[in-house]
Amino acid sequence: MLIFLTILLIIILFLAFVFFSLLFLGLSFATPWIPLMKKYIDRALEALELQPNDIFYDLGCGDGRITIEAAKKYHVKARGIELVWWLCIYANWRIKFLGLDKLAQVRCGDILKADYSDATAVALFLMPALMDRLGPKLLSNLKPGTRVVSICFQIKALTPIKIIRPTPQDKPVYLYVI
Repeated sequence: MLIFLTILLIIILFLAFVFFSLLFLGLSFATPWIPLMKKYIDRALEALELQPNDIFYDLGCGDGRITIEAAKKYHVKARGIELVWWLCIYANWRIKFLGLDKLAQVRCGDILKADYSDATAVALFLMPALMDRLGPKLLSNLKPGTRVVSICFQIKALTPIKIIRPTPQDKPVYLYVI
C-alpha cells in the first residue's frame, strides 16, 4: 500500500509540475511535448545519413531522445535545443546517465532565437505553425548543403528532396537540403 501511495504521489507531483511549467511558459508559443516513436527517430536519422564529423541539432528536442540516439548510434556531436526547462534538465540527466555527455548536450532556449549555424544536420518534430515561422530562419542561417529532416509536417519555406512513408499509416519524414 505504501508503494502505491508513493507512486501516486510522484505522479501527482509530476503532473502538477508539468501543469505549472506550462502555465509559466504560456501555451500559445510552445509545441506540446509528444514522445516520438523509435521507428520515426530511426527513419529520420537514417535519412540524414549522419557521419561522425557531422554536427547534429534537434530543434525542440523535448526529452532528448533524438539527440541521444544520434550520439549513441552515429557518434556525432549531437545538440538539442528545448524551451521547457524541466525537459532540458531531464534530457541532460539521461545523457549523463548513458555516458554520452562528451558527444551530446541539450540547452534550454528558444529555437527562433538560438544560434545553430554550425549545424550540418538538423531534425525537427514540431507543430506546423512553428515550422512556418522556423523555415525562413533555417534558410538564412544554415550553410548550403545542410540536411534537414522534419517528422510529420512539411516546412513550407523548403521543398523536400525525399519523402519517406513506408505505409499510408506511417507519418511522413521529409528530407531537405539547404
